[in-house]
Amino acid sequence: MKKIYYIVFAILVSGLLDACIHDDTSLADPDFSQLSIISQYDTLSVNLSEEFVYKVDVVQSGEERPLTYEWGYATYNTKDESDYPAKDSLKIISNKAELRYTFRKLGTYYLRLKVDNGEAISFKGFMLNVTTPYDEGITVLSQDDAGNPRISFMKTLTRQEIESGVKKEFVTDVLTKENPDYTIKNCTDLAQFGPYLLLASREDGLIYKLNAKTFGVMYKNRVRDIIPDFTCKELMGSGATNWMLSENGSAYRYELTFDEVLVIDNAVGYGYDACFFGYSSSYQYFIDYDKSIIYSPTGNKATSSSNYFEDYNIIGMVPWTITKLYTIAVLKEDPSQGRVFQTSGSLSKLTELIKFDGTDLKLDKNSTIMFSKTYKNAYYDYGNNIYRWNCTGQFPKTPFITFPDTKEITAVAMDPDKTLIYVCYVDSERSGLKGGIDIYDANDGKLIESYGGIADRPLRVFYKTK
Repeated sequence: MKKIYYIVFAILVSGLLDACIHDDTSLADPDFSQLSIISQYDTLSVNLSEEFVYKVDVVQSGEERPLTYEWGYATYNTKDESDYPAKDSLKIISNKAELRYTFRKLGTYYLRLKVDNGEAISFKGFMLNVTTPYDEGITVLSQDDAGNPRISFMKTLTRQEIESGVKKEFVTDVLTKENPDYTIKNCTDLAQFGPYLLLASREDGLIYKLNAKTFGVMYKNRVRDIIPDFTCKELMGSGATNWMLSENGSAYRYELTFDEVLVIDNAVGYGYDACFFGYSSSYQYFIDYDKSIIYSPTGNKATSSSNYFEDYNIIGMVPWTITKLYTIAVLKEDPSQGRVFQTSGSLSKLTELIKFDGTDLKLDKNSTIMFSKTYKNAYYDYGNNIYRWNCTGQFPKTPFITFPDTKEITAVAMDPDKTLIYVCYVDSERSGLKGGIDIYDANDGKLIESYGGIADRPLRVFYKTK
């Protein structure tokens, strides 16, 4: 019976010692030496397959004694509610003061340093993110005159990278660099859906599925084997909710897990010309401009605006909230008479919200309309300018952001927080790569950053998330 008590006591003591490893813990008699591990960071990052080099300062109180080091790591415990940071046993990777190690697998890890001087032991724990050079950041799809696509990417730097002097810059050959065995031509769109990217091409109606962290091609889907007249002209959606708008006027879903194209009856054969993303990923809207009808293919049927707008030409849409959708339109017989209509997210409960003067309106169906939930303003391009509308009154005649005649705006978007405006352009005065991007504050319209010569003719810009 005594043996059982001894075993239990030993387990409890061991557990208490192990529970200390995620703290900056020093184990020593107060009359003897003390150790302190000093690090500038608690969270570290390194690119996959690049050597990680890191060193800390160790301060001893009392007599200076020889130090021994032990670096170990394990998968970080992100799901367990316990306070223990390591998901499994630590793997010892170095006994040097300066850690040098190459991590071969993406992920978040618990990195622990143990320092011992024979009288005292101190521990220091870190969260270590092993990422790629393309972890998250601004992504631009462009194309040259010969139809060769280019993906340019600028990584969002960590605090550790900024303080170590790393400068933000675009990598301009990501697609070819990461896919040397593929010849990809005539692309129309690029979009992120969770951990994947879809890249659409006119060549054989191809859809390429890419790893969002590496930009490597994972699968090539020849959609025309299923839909002979398919050519994707726009991708839309978020996460698992994705749609492909085809030039044949229909919309299709791409099933990302099994790489299957889903032909959904309530999204086929309606003559779609354009698509808009709703306030949330639950709503996507498709417009038939000729019939002045809006469709939302959700559930078991394609909800439509019916004959609400039969006397109007629809120009665009603004998702004000989940339950409030604004549709901008002008009378067919008199385009100077404009209306903003409000419906629910499901295209019901139509009300006339605003009458506006459509004379010399700086907005048309070719404009990309963006909405900021932060500032409750809509932003859109028209000609070579960006306009801002407060969604409550007349449309502006004066630009919010003005571009010179030498720069043609080709793609616009906003950051995930909807506080920045990305404006991509072609600069006729530049040789070589003529494409660039300017980043503006959505609140005051001031230019924050500018990057020229980073792309060909930009087709799409967005912020790629982790």
